[in-house]
Amino acid sequence: MESLEGYKSINNLLKELKRPFNEEEIVYIIHKLVDALENLKKFSIVNYNITCDNIFLNTKNGDVKLDAGSSKFINSQQQYTSDTQLLNQNIKSILGYLLVEISGGLQNKSNIPYEIQNFIQYCFLFSSSELSRINICKEVSFKI
Repeated sequence: MESLEGYKSINNLLKELKRPFNEEEIVYIIHKLVDALENLKKFSIVNYNITCDNIFLNTKNGDVKLDAGSSKFINSQQQYTSDTQLLNQNIKSILGYLLVEISGGLQNKSNIPYEIQNFIQYCFLFSSSELSRINICKEVSFKI
């Protein structure tokens, strides 16, 4: 992805911080990410490579951007494709894996707050439409 002034990948921020994100930071990032993924879904776009290396955060204003280089537009005239399945399953699995990673990984499970552990479980149990209704993500200010 082209250089974005003031933005750093989540992965680079984790390396700089030398610690997992705290609960408030996690909720903020996930809130922004859910908004971005829902916008992609509205336009029938699937991003095949959403990782901590491809999510960028502006540490000054809190904006979040996704690298769309691996995105694909899904033709709405097709009734069934594996891409359509990905569109519907993408959000929940992405959030679950990203939450584990930004919380410090599975080796730090004891450091992951209970509410975040529950949200990770929701990510793997509910459909994407049910996930978007879970009101766990709230707006908080991002502090590094």
